[in-house]
Amino acid sequence: MDLDALFKRRKPGHHNEHGYGEHRNVHHDHHRGIQQYIYFFKKLKSNKKMVISLSVAAVVILILVVAVIIMIFPPIIKGLDIIQTSWLRGLGGILKAARPLLELLWSVTGK
Repeated sequence: MDLDALFKRRKPGHHNEHGYGEHRNVHHDHHRGIQQYIYFFKKLKSNKKMVISLSVAAVVILILVVAVIIMIFPPIIKGLDIIQTSWLRGLGGILKAARPLLELLWSVTGK
């Protein structure tokens, strides 16, 4: 089976030839996209070479995604650690700068 046969579409009057009439076309028109995918997968089941090649491609893509995640994970952790330590350092600096202002406001209120 070649790719042209896999993606071959039915002719528009196909259902009318089998006695389904217009009722079938109107009633099931919203399923047209789903039916195309079902038809594609039914055709795909009979094409073993295509199934094997798609399976191999899926496994290769999965391995690449996992490898990229493993390579990116340590820099992300290091970046989060840097953000956490500088945030704490930054928060301490803000509190040191705000303390005299808070003491001034406390003394002005009449304590």
